[in-house]
Amino acid sequence: MLKRAAAVVVGAVVTTATCSGASQQQNLKYERRGSGSSERREGTLAQPVSAKLYLVSATAVKAPFSGKASPTLYVRFLMPAAGEAHVRASDISSKRSYLMIPVRTQWTAGWVAFGPWPLDDVVVPLGIPSQELGVVVTKNPSHSLSGRVFPALVTASDAPGQISKYDFVIRSDTSLTSIIWDVRNETNVVVASGPSRRLAAGQPYTVSMAASSWADGVYRLSFKGDVSTPDDQSIVRKQFEFAHARSFPARQTAP
Repeated sequence: MLKRAAAVVVGAVVTTATCSGASQQQNLKYERRGSGSSERREGTLAQPVSAKLYLVSATAVKAPFSGKASPTLYVRFLMPAAGEAHVRASDISSKRSYLMIPVRTQWTAGWVAFGPWPLDDVVVPLGIPSQELGVVVTKNPSHSLSGRVFPALVTASDAPGQISKYDFVIRSDTSLTSIIWDVRNETNVVVASGPSRRLAAGQPYTVSMAASSWADGVYRLSFKGDVSTPDDQSIVRKQFEFAHARSFPARQTAP
């Protein structure tokens, strides 16, 4: 009798744990969340990408956070003119299939913000560390195309500040035998560049650019990669244009 009772208790515990795990997975699925200025689609979603080079993240400031702090962030970016922009957040390695896309796509000119973005809804439960969280804002809905990029300030702070560097993260769905990059200003002068290197398929590559000496204006980041496989001997090129401002103002109360 005691053995049967113990078996019933153990079975109940296993069933409860299984239901809890299933419930958590259900809560993390890609779905509509939030309202107003924080309305977004967020969760886990398979994201097949077929591109030889695509942008995973483009930030000027990204605040570190701890999974224990349950942080709330804002994504701020500079719009040179009113128009369309698409915010996208994902885990840089794609191991967790995380995706977040705000519903809003039309913005006014100047510094604008998406948020509040509570990370304890999905990011913290998935165990995504701050260095693994990628954020990119582009004019085109597809992050695999060349074009205008709006480097993001990803922070919980309302304070103004200075922009001293940019971090752009790219990936490729095929191995590149070599990849080089440079940044040019409006007069086509190279202000930053990187040496040639190999890039394995699926491997994130972070390009960090010191920008403290740059003048305000429009800059162009260019990539050139060489593909060398038995079935493909080609060159892939991508260009991303962005506006640089050395300082940013305090975030408004209502983004």
